[in-house]
Amino acid sequence: MPRMTSDSEAAVRGAPASGAGEAALDALRLDYGHVYLIGCDDTHGWWASRRGVVGVYLTGSTPDELRAAVAADYGPRAGVQWGRAR
Repeated sequence: MPRMTSDSEAAVRGAPASGAGEAALDALRLDYGHVYLIGCDDTHGWWASRRGVVGVYLTGSTPDELRAAVAADYGPRAGVQWGRAR
């Protein structure tokens, strides 16, 4: 099940190694970057934050875990933008 954390609860994990980690970030951003800010850093590990929402992150310990969390969050909301159904 995806885990949502606030700024104060975010787990500390290492940033991605170059190469595969950067490719995973690029793939996540390509698929979901229009709705989420996506990254990996020493503060939050692998994270995504819905654009326009401050202080709440979806996190994963791997890119695959983050992708699953984002997909689960994105799916129910995919047809809703700015409070209106598309």
